[in-house]
Amino acid sequence: FPSHDKKADESQNKFAELFNDVIQQMSIAQNNGYKLLAPNSYILYAAELTKIGEAIKIAKREKDAGRKIIIFVSRIKDMEIRGRRKQLDGTYDEPEVVGNIPSPVNILKKELENSGITFVELHGSSKMSSQKAQKEFNENADALVASLESGGTGINLDDTKGDSPRTEIFMFSPYRG
Repeated sequence: FPSHDKKADESQNKFAELFNDVIQQMSIAQNNGYKLLAPNSYILYAAELTKIGEAIKIAKREKDAGRKIIIFVSRIKDMEIRGRRKQLDGTYDEPEVVGNIPSPVNILKKELENSGITFVELHGSSKMSSQKAQKEFNENADALVASLESGGTGINLDDTKGDSPRTEIFMFSPYRG
């Protein structure tokens, strides 16, 4: 349902378009004779793109309320869409890259910057150590973008001083059993 916030609706449409672009890339590859290697994985990966708009909306609201934001993500890097083309003899060629899914984290970071929300990162591709990222988040940044795997053991993102309540946002794809 559309909200009363036209800018938020336009933003959400932008992320839905990214998802639809991935579906279109997959469809084109299949129409060109490619058997996709893991179509359900590609859809789940792309689904995280649709959550960026809502995550930004929540982050803005929580920042305005004086809270710090922790955004947990599961997709850090771009993902290649890969497929094999079936030959006349029924065998398949070696897998080829037939499309690309952009990194939800890279898009999220751009949107945070555009929204004036300062952040630090804590995941396998981040340049800062876990301890330094925790310290920077607690002392200076509005938000922390982290993967669940990044913390290992001993990470503490609690409000240890009692003056900065936290809000956690989880941007995971739906799980299947």
